[in-house]
Amino acid sequence: MKIKRLHIKSAGNFKLLYGFDQSFYSNNNEYLQPLCLVGVNGSGKSQLLEVLAEIFYALDAYYNNFQDKKFETDILFEIEYLIKNNGNQKHIFISRLQKGPPKVYLINSDKKTEIYNGNEISEILPTKIIGYTSGENETLSIPYKDSYDDYADYVSRLALNPESVDYRKVPDTRLLFLDYNTNISIFAANFLLRPESDLKIFSKNINIEKLKSFRIIIQLNHKAAPGKNGIELTRELEDYIENFKKCTTCYNHIKDEEIYTFDYYVNDATKFAFKYFFKNAFKLYSVLYKIKLLNNLIIKKKDLQNIKKLRKEHKLVLKPPTVPETDKVFRFENVKLKIKSSNDPVDYVSLSDGEHQFIQIFGSLMMIDDDGILFLMDEPESHFNPKWRSLFMTVLNELKKKKEQCIFVTSHSPFILSDFHSETVYIFKLTNKGIKIEQPQEETYGASFDRLLKIAFDISPPLADKSLKEIRTLQKSNNKDQIAKKMSRFGDSIEKFYLYQRIEELSEQEKK
Repeated sequence: MKIKRLHIKSAGNFKLLYGFDQSFYSNNNEYLQPLCLVGVNGSGKSQLLEVLAEIFYALDAYYNNFQDKKFETDILFEIEYLIKNNGNQKHIFISRLQKGPPKVYLINSDKKTEIYNGNEISEILPTKIIGYTSGENETLSIPYKDSYDDYADYVSRLALNPESVDYRKVPDTRLLFLDYNTNISIFAANFLLRPESDLKIFSKNINIEKLKSFRIIIQLNHKAAPGKNGIELTRELEDYIENFKKCTTCYNHIKDEEIYTFDYYVNDATKFAFKYFFKNAFKLYSVLYKIKLLNNLIIKKKDLQNIKKLRKEHKLVLKPPTVPETDKVFRFENVKLKIKSSNDPVDYVSLSDGEHQFIQIFGSLMMIDDDGILFLMDEPESHFNPKWRSLFMTVLNELKKKKEQCIFVTSHSPFILSDFHSETVYIFKLTNKGIKIEQPQEETYGASFDRLLKIAFDISPPLADKSLKEIRTLQKSNNKDQIAKKMSRFGDSIEKFYLYQRIEELSEQEKK
């Protein structure tokens, strides 16, 4: 997939983006390259990701055949992108410049043909819209949370009337959000179903060699479950649970409370079983994801409806009441790993925030081989140490290879920016007239950090404000002894070099 242009006529609460009109990928050679959005906080780059997520949430909800036919967004927009469909690349243009449903066109040799069939339109939307934020921008999660609520509600209604719809036609959730709770599912899917050669990225960078064992608990009619009969499942979800049982090393089923405990010791036989029933890592992850969404059903429906209403009206990220781990419909337990530095199994939850983030970001890119994926990644390297930040694009490009996926990355890090060519960098600046977007006039790929900080953030020299002010005060001093005494407090930099020059100047003046 490749987003070519986005125009925002108006965008509800996203005031910064009113009138936004930007083309991307001006050079056809950039097809496989991620795009880097940089700029100071509040310049609009994160809002762009939020708007893209909301647009595709509204499109998915309108064309997925189980929602009420109302286009659920205030955004008026035009979007143009390329996407593969049935092996052929298609040029899509979607326009909604007034309230009501959008118009969808297929462009062929500069001729636009409108598409009216909802099923055809659904086929040419992105396969998945995958969002990630480091935690500073939780508003990106709003359309994803709405999507999860819609899906869980639909599955619960369908389960009560299973003959009304063929379970095989229950649409998957098109929007996937990578939050802390998805870590273990991503990790397990990769270590069960990806080739050993792929997994070397984890052993090399975070010292994880193997998934040793884990437990899955699914409970459908325990004390916290809603209704007389607890959680009702569709035939699809029942089949998935049966397949989990067939892959176990051992299991236990408490019939009265419908509690399943599945234990797995991971060896070649375990991997073979998961491959037989779930085919590949992304399919397994999608199954785990769908079952995990049943946790929403533990929360009172009235609470979820109020939260969704406030999210829509005020763009507030209101989290639903916390469900205790022991009350969840689905959860992992006792996930044990083999790491290089220990012969004893290590618990997954003992990993650092940076290691969890490494698994989230690179694990998601690894497990998805499909084309037509849109990744919206807001500051994905925020918890990484400098070494991992410097490796970020190397690992990302190794995993992406020739997948036709569109990746937007926002960042404040020169480590990230220095691995992007200037034609894939978009600098966001906030002016009195709104957002101004520029592309660098000089090459960013391989540029020094001081140049990158000047190009992207207008910081020159690249020092923090407090230390820079102190150094510059000393540069104006006429007391060379005071300058010499205080110099040891500062690390090496061009600015410190100027202090040496100042001492020499004062010494020459004394000689005269």
